[in-house]
Amino acid sequence: MSKEFVPKTGMVWALTNFSVTIHNAQFHNFLIGIHTEPIPMKWENGKGVFVRFSPYGMSRFTDIQIDEFTNHLLESDSVWGNEANDLNNRSMSHMNLTEGIPLIEDFLMARIRKPSDNEQAIFDLVDSLDLHDDISIAELKNTISLSNRQLERKFKELVGVNIQSYRRIYRFQKAFKQIQLEYNTLTDVGYHSGYFDQSHFSRDFRSFTNYRPNHFFEKANFYRQLNKLIRTSSTV
Repeated sequence: MSKEFVPKTGMVWALTNFSVTIHNAQFHNFLIGIHTEPIPMKWENGKGVFVRFSPYGMSRFTDIQIDEFTNHLLESDSVWGNEANDLNNRSMSHMNLTEGIPLIEDFLMARIRKPSDNEQAIFDLVDSLDLHDDISIAELKNTISLSNRQLERKFKELVGVNIQSYRRIYRFQKAFKQIQLEYNTLTDVGYHSGYFDQSHFSRDFRSFTNYRPNHFFEKANFYRQLNKLIRTSSTV
């Protein structure tokens, strides 16, 4: 199977019992840093668990600056040592993957660290960006007691990209999800995702997927109509 992994606001940890091929390299137990472009993936049949961290979540489980992971993939043992490989083997040994999830939770909880006051301020800023995507970055900066230079540096260390890039990825992800909902036009999708300029929406979407938004919109609309037919036929 093959698929393009589109940019997300947060790192992803993949634990699998099969090989995933990315850029001609094979992975089983790996971390995906925040990306600013799509990642082509190929994989075999098997089972796996994908842990998606919040935008700043990974920073709670490592002392490594998160921007060092940006646009990179790496084996989990390079961060957590052989214990990460042992966890992958133990969690994948369960016939039912839900039985292995508590092992992953325990692993992470044993490594969680308390954020500093400045780190917590950045976390709160990220949450505000997500809740109020119409508020200006300048307004949000005024709510934090750090200089612009300190804020930009700390934000990138904890999230992986600067504030402007984060907002772009966040809005794209919102649009990407809403394309799968019952909106009538791409204009509706752009508006509900915080885009007020259709050309900006199209430019961002193409940058993050290598496709125009209407490509995904038409495909999503086809599957929505197909699902309606299946539901209708099943109730006849």
